[in-house]
Amino acid sequence: MLLSPTLAATYLGCSASAAWTLEARRGLREGSEPADDPQAALIVRKGHEHEAVCLAGLKEQYGDFVEIRSGSLMARFAATVDAMERGAPLIYQAALTEGSWLGYADFLIRVDDDCPRWAWSYEPWDAKLARNARPEHLLQIALYGDLLGTVQGRPADQGCLMLGTGEPEMPYKIERFSLQEVRYYVRRAARRLEAFAADLPTGLAPEPCGYCSKCNWAAACEARWEEADHLCRVADITKKQTQRLIDAGVSTASMLASLNDRRIAGIAPETLVRLAQQARLQKQSAATGLGALEIVPHQPGFGFDRLPLADAGDLFFDFEGDPMYPGGLEYLCGVLWQATIGEEGEPVPGHPNLRFRAFWAHDRVQEKQAFTELMAFLVARLAHSSGSHLYHYAPYEKTALRRLASMHATAETAVDELLRTNRMVDLYRVVREGIRVGEPGYSIKNLERFYMPARTTAVVSGGDSLVIYDRFCETGESSLLNDLRDYNRDDCLSTLLLRDWLIDCGKQAGRWPSTAKVSTE
Repeated sequence: MLLSPTLAATYLGCSASAAWTLEARRGLREGSEPADDPQAALIVRKGHEHEAVCLAGLKEQYGDFVEIRSGSLMARFAATVDAMERGAPLIYQAALTEGSWLGYADFLIRVDDDCPRWAWSYEPWDAKLARNARPEHLLQIALYGDLLGTVQGRPADQGCLMLGTGEPEMPYKIERFSLQEVRYYVRRAARRLEAFAADLPTGLAPEPCGYCSKCNWAAACEARWEEADHLCRVADITKKQTQRLIDAGVSTASMLASLNDRRIAGIAPETLVRLAQQARLQKQSAATGLGALEIVPHQPGFGFDRLPLADAGDLFFDFEGDPMYPGGLEYLCGVLWQATIGEEGEPVPGHPNLRFRAFWAHDRVQEKQAFTELMAFLVARLAHSSGSHLYHYAPYEKTALRRLASMHATAETAVDELLRTNRMVDLYRVVREGIRVGEPGYSIKNLERFYMPARTTAVVSGGDSLVIYDRFCETGESSLLNDLRDYNRDDCLSTLLLRDWLIDCGKQAGRWPSTAKVSTE
């Protein structure tokens, strides 16, 4: 029975996942292979690249290193002990074990502090692509620090994380931690896992949690929740709300959908009405195969009141970003608009009256140039009509404009003017405050069934776009940019069609047009 820092983090995140993993190791359950997820594979590869950069930096500082790579666990452990015995300044992929525990530390660094065995000792260092340390990272190096005690006679006092910075000139930053400050908690967590593994509970029911995105059992859980009609299938329900409903005997989405004038301790009546309506609409949509929709009761200044009158000069835009680029890169911004007769611009297939323009950037210098051109284009177009607006879906576009203006110290006045004068309209807020739909979420792609045919582009999701753009960066294949442009253009078109559909919904409900003056901030 082998326990590890990774399994400890899993256990603290989701006990069901840890139990199933241990059952699989003992042959009591069929193992689960990681889902074929290109985006996850990309993140893993970037993590390996970050580790290689960290190794190169440490080698430059400490000289040659000892690498522990091949052989059985005990052979690798023996090689690690031998390297420590010889006082190697840097050990890469060290194997550590004690009793039922094992771990593979990215790096062991020799320090001058003595230990019962030598006139020196070692600290665990780990490379993490994340820009900020997370609790599971500290748990990991603290457990490595305890495992070091088996070899050197005392646990390590200090540990370090080599985090990503997003800066090409300094690709990692070193954060040092006093392991003594967390050792009590870490050892208590380790003992809890040991007791859990020794008397493994059966029949644990998994619950959605923050660990799901990293779990190999996610597909099995999804199937289980679907079969059980789990409350987590209801859009926007929280874990706390779920538990309070279960405590009150409302254990399925169907039961929630049928609630009438009932009170649940800890859930506000208006919140309960919203959750019940959401569950009912999702059940209705699933039963009919058609999109289910209801209008939210009107509150002045919200929902459809946020929709200005349509204008021929309206613009619709969307960013595509690469978070893997050092510091993040907005590599594409697309803008779509209604063209005048004879106007130049890239035509939109199936929509001869629309035009599209893509602003590309593949490095930081190009990003500044593209942003400058984008803002000049937006300002010039919006200046043609005082009634025109710039539409987007969800807050990312506003955040991106602010960040780009601040980073590049350009177009700051233009961005401030856009925001201050309410020329930007976030349709996500109109949707969330104006309608309820029978979909499992409220992304723009969840809504598209109501107003546009299914997409046919090669890229169908934000995750796909990350993978395709990374492939372009690796190969330079221009056709990949065409795929990304088509995807972005469809996002802009979807924003326009969503706006038009919301206007129709508001008209049918008698809620639009409105003269309400509200802030879109």
